[in-house]
Amino acid sequence: MKQDNGAALFGAGDPRGAAIGVIEAAPEDDRQSILTAILTQEKLKRKQTVVVLPEQSEAFHSPLDFKEFASALQDLQTELVFVLPANSSIIRQVRQSQYQVFLSLENYAQYARQFLNPPPPDEEIATEADKTLPTDQNAPPPVPSDDAPTTPLASPVANEGDEVQEEAKKDDEEGEDEEIPVVPQLVSPVPLRASLFRHPPPPVPQGVAPLPEQDASDNEPSAIQPVPINPRSRRAGRIWTLLALLLLVILLLGGVLGTIGGILPVAVLFPSITSATVTITPDSQTFQQSYQIEAVTTLANHAQRQVQARFLSMTTPPRTKTVAATGTGSYPAQHALGTLTFYNALSEEQKVPEGTVFTDDKGVQVISEEDALIPAALPPEEGIVTIQARALLAGAKGNTFQLTAPRPCCFSGISVKGNDDFHGGRDARNYTYVQQSDIEAATSALTATVLSAGQNALKAQMAPGERVGGDPQCLPDVASNHPAGEQAANVTVTLQITCTSEVYDIQTAQQLAESLFKADVEKRVGPGYAPLDHVATTVNSVQKKDASGTLQLQITAMGAWSYQFQNEQKQTFARLIAGQQANQAVAKLLQQRGVRKAKIDLSLAYNNMLPADPRRIAIIWQSLP
Repeated sequence: MKQDNGAALFGAGDPRGAAIGVIEAAPEDDRQSILTAILTQEKLKRKQTVVVLPEQSEAFHSPLDFKEFASALQDLQTELVFVLPANSSIIRQVRQSQYQVFLSLENYAQYARQFLNPPPPDEEIATEADKTLPTDQNAPPPVPSDDAPTTPLASPVANEGDEVQEEAKKDDEEGEDEEIPVVPQLVSPVPLRASLFRHPPPPVPQGVAPLPEQDASDNEPSAIQPVPINPRSRRAGRIWTLLALLLLVILLLGGVLGTIGGILPVAVLFPSITSATVTITPDSQTFQQSYQIEAVTTLANHAQRQVQARFLSMTTPPRTKTVAATGTGSYPAQHALGTLTFYNALSEEQKVPEGTVFTDDKGVQVISEEDALIPAALPPEEGIVTIQARALLAGAKGNTFQLTAPRPCCFSGISVKGNDDFHGGRDARNYTYVQQSDIEAATSALTATVLSAGQNALKAQMAPGERVGGDPQCLPDVASNHPAGEQAANVTVTLQITCTSEVYDIQTAQQLAESLFKADVEKRVGPGYAPLDHVATTVNSVQKKDASGTLQLQITAMGAWSYQFQNEQKQTFARLIAGQQANQAVAKLLQQRGVRKAKIDLSLAYNNMLPADPRRIAIIWQSLP
């Protein structure tokens, strides 16, 4: 938590900063620590304390938390102002508790700089007991006491700080030029506590109007000077007198021509002064119809509601990508295999048992894998037998076993010799091999780029006025230099994609639907109607009809038709309704073909009668939007 005075809000040297305390709470601060900080500012005799709360606060999780907190803030001398984010969960509860709320400290700073007065330089801010306004009949109503809840000039909300300042500034400027009326003995003197705020000028009480100002010249007597009479004025007066007499004669003549029941209207005496303006709104109707149109890959026949379709195809250039093989395995050590030859110099058969170990001069050992049954010697020839043996220890070293000359072993009269054919011995080792996932990963990395290239190439083949009839079909061709499971450090994958698509002539399809639509509408409305605007067509669906590539298109056409009046019909309509009452004329007009509405405006008419002369009737065709 951070506490400070309001010097940063007003700038260095401004005395208003010392009268304001600023508490900036951290998210982890609890209610007790915030309350303690407020009481600290109270002890420092701050006139106003600004509490800045974060969006997420451990102190207030719900409006109920603030309601409990507000109950502990009774009888404070410092005026509390809260700065809260617009989405704070307690902002409504704070406002309901009659506290001022700002959405940012900057908005409050603008408000404070505009509406906070600095204390007098030579005296402290007065309390209610210190001063009382003097009683003066000409004094304006007192400024409200600070003890009453302070209501800002405008509720500070997001982006409204500037509007509050502008309104206050405007009020101040208007207050400088506007004189407030003085009402004697209207307000009695009350105690007033000095306030930090610049309040707008007190309003004029209802029911009291400012006293009108009286020009000093109104009190001065004005002298009336005689004006000499001009002879020309006398002659003009005689002329006007004659004209007045002539008008009186005309009026008397009208009275003579009137009936016993009263004077006839002027329109009856002078029917030529009556005129009528008739505004006719033509009939209009909106139509909508759906049509089934086929797109065929063969030669299209418009009479059969067919348009042209065709197939597009392309194969992308091959793209390659090399990735490391991720499969790992190991080979166990292998025993070297070979043969041993035994010699028997005795005249009887001898046996060397399986598992007998033999060692060469390098210390390499081999072991027999079977019994050696050596036949008896037939002098001068010794008995001979060869058996299988293996290196005692696995590894490549077993391949080096050598017994080049017969060597006595085992029993009397027996010797053994190696045949230098031990082989296949191998040390244990690890290896890397290609997994199927390696091939798929390389393919996936190539697919997006290659597929986009293929689709763009298809679009490049489309002619103006063509549209794709369904999603393109793209088939990948994947090859790798190592199959899955083969030992290799890496694998190179090659990808090609072949894309095919069917397109159709949408421009011709829409024109065909529009033509069919116009023909159908003209049959329904008959002659005299014409399209009010262009016909709108929409392709609702495209479905593949058969394996040959025929597409079924559903196209909806919509348009408005209105009746087209000709100028020569104006005279016909005027003669039709001449001399009739307006309501009868409207009824007749509505019976005419193509008339939707009729409005009649009469001038100097008697009994709503239209002029008998058709030339006094103006016909206007109302244009439709």
